[in-house]
Amino acid sequence: NQDFQLDAINAAVDLFKGQPAGVSDFAYSKASSVGGTFLSVVANNLILDEETILKNLQTAQKANSIEQAQQLDGMHFSVEMETGTGKTYVYLRTIHELHKQYGFKKFIIVVPSLAIKEGVLKNLDITREHFDILYEKPVMNHFEFDPKKRSLSKNFATTNSLQIMVMNIDQFTRAGNIFYQQSDWGVPAEFIKATRPVVIVDEPQNMETDIRRQAIAKLNPLCTLRYSATHTVKYNEVYRLDPVSAYDKGLVKRIEVDGITEA
Repeated sequence: NQDFQLDAINAAVDLFKGQPAGVSDFAYSKASSVGGTFLSVVANNLILDEETILKNLQTAQKANSIEQAQQLDGMHFSVEMETGTGKTYVYLRTIHELHKQYGFKKFIIVVPSLAIKEGVLKNLDITREHFDILYEKPVMNHFEFDPKKRSLSKNFATTNSLQIMVMNIDQFTRAGNIFYQQSDWGVPAEFIKATRPVVIVDEPQNMETDIRRQAIAKLNPLCTLRYSATHTVKYNEVYRLDPVSAYDKGLVKRIEVDGITEA
């Protein structure tokens, strides 16, 4: 409940201010399965227009002393948080707030490495009880995408509850990847695309190559929320806690040097 963390959470959540709470409760889409039939999947549903989202972005930027954008740079939003200030906690709680306030159910966390993926999965485990208390035990499932267990993608798409999937970018970058191959029930990527997931991008500076940007676009995200201390590209920056701000708030270690005297 530190103020700077709540500010970062609210900045992202308020991008969708005006979105009716129950719109996604009955939002369904279709994904093709084997034999040419279609299966219904539970999807996120955004009804706000870009003009409203731009106004919400400008409000957040003004509140956080960021130069106001004159137009949207796509549906991609950057959150800058200095290392060690709780970036992972912030985006996990943002997921819960988006679910509570607007009913969004499908979230994918994309990470650039196995080490970061393990850290995110650990954070999901250790914060489960904390979020159960804060949000009155929402029905929720979180899991690691496993290319050998492609039915997880189907469950993610068809389950009508909060779903959080953690994926390493390399698991779905190349077109020949198993993620895009036919299974006995359909193509996992097609089911994921139909849900219009909110995609959380952890350390996006590692995913700015053309092939990685295209891979994320193939997930058909409702939006991407991008969290890092060292963005190389800032899309629609919505919150900033840079090194100077973190230092001023006493959030990073301070080093003091004694004066030098002549012996």
